[in-house]
Amino acid sequence: MVRHAEKVLTPANASDPPLTAIGIQRSNNLNTYFGRKKPDSIFVTKYLRNQLTAAPTASAAGVTPIIINQSDSNNINVFIKRLNKMHKKIVLVVGHTNTVPLIVKGLCGETVNPIPETDYDNLFIVKGKRNSRKLIKATYGAVSP
Repeated sequence: MVRHAEKVLTPANASDPPLTAIGIQRSNNLNTYFGRKKPDSIFVTKYLRNQLTAAPTASAAGVTPIIINQSDSNNINVFIKRLNKMHKKIVLVVGHTNTVPLIVKGLCGETVNPIPETDYDNLFIVKGKRNSRKLIKATYGAVSP
């Protein structure tokens, strides 16, 4: 699980910004992180920044990202149940500062620190079966300021 990459914020695109040049590079780094083991499924939100973050990995894996609703806790809980059924799969989830920690907690019970608005390099890997999952915290791409 990752938060979307760096976004361009202007008054004109405030509701659905694209990625900055650094964000585009980070999305390419995310694809490189997977190496030969590509995701079986990719989940993104309706926002352009999430879809662009996943795009290089989706293209390399030949996977069409699935758009999910992460707008409230009920939708997130339904999504976590869906992910719990995919325990033998490699899955990429591109979320937001407020949703990634909730999804991690729902999958493995581990609490992660809130993700600051300036932090884009976290990579949260949940491994194992439902009752014995472990969380691996890593980073990818350039270090966030």
